Amino acid sequence: MRRIMGLALALMMTVSLANAQRPTGYNLKKGDKFTMTAVIKQDIKQEAMGQTMTTEQSISNTDELEVTAVNGDVYTIKLTGIRRAASVQSPMGSTDIDSDKDGDIHSTMRILTGKSYSFEMNKMGKVLKVMGVEEMKNAMNQEMSDAGMGAAADQMLAAYSGDMLKDGLSAQLAFYEGNNGSEWTSKTSSVINTLPVELENSYKWDGDRTILAEAVIDMSGTMEMMGTSVKTAMSGDQQTIIDLDVKTGMPSKIQAIQTVEGNLEAQGMTIPMNIVSETTTTIVKK
Repeated sequence: MRRIMGLALALMMTVSLANAQRPTGYNLKKGDKFTMTAVIKQDIKQEAMGQTMTTEQSISNTDELEVTAVNGDVYTIKLTGIRRAASVQSPMGSTDIDSDKDGDIHSTMRILTGKSYSFEMNKMGKVLKVMGVEEMKNAMNQEMSDAGMGAAADQMLAAYSGDMLKDGLSAQLAFYEGNNGSEWTSKTSSVINTLPVELENSYKWDGDRTILAEAVIDMSGTMEMMGTSVKTAMSGDQQTIIDLDVKTGMPSKIQAIQTVEGNLEAQGMTIPMNIVSETTTTIVKK
């Protein structure tokens, strides 16, 4: 009997230690640096005038994250764009632009790199505020004007608003739950490729280093594209796997598959659309 009690106690201690290994939030130090690379692959199908057009799009963004200050459970993080690349294949033609390449066609992507802004994030990953965005946009705008791209600058820099960057970072990094539960939910909003996105996420632990998430997606709203008002009425779902670095609480890899469908309305036309996106984000501590 005493032996059985001892085994039971040892088992309870083992379970307790395993649970203690789970990150309860971010644990960062001043001077920590990370390289974050996000690769987004999209298949977009849309119908117009009885024809189906398929567009394949690939986007790659690399950023450096540096923790510049720690104030209790609040971190100040500097984000610097390192690389921007995009490839589009459609019946209308193909485009391949990359900030790492020379030539005028790649100049826009080069202008979008080498610029920085900062944000404050709490231990749970919620972004509290962003700083330096207007200064960054002004620098980009000036370089685009100098390169003769001033007319298109506003449209190209529309995604660089403080609110959009704040919401986008929170949607990516705010997945922790403050009560240490095994399952929890949250709602996030962001803008992806100029489309407004609302997600209702359901999270759960899969072991001590992985979080699984399922989300219901609403992509309904109005946006401006090339000076035209566009209305979207789309919905779908997303499945996400978040692998964690236990020491820092930072995700080491995030894999997400998203499927949405619905209609896009512009200039009196209704265009049925289906979008399948696969996003892989890797974060490496330097």
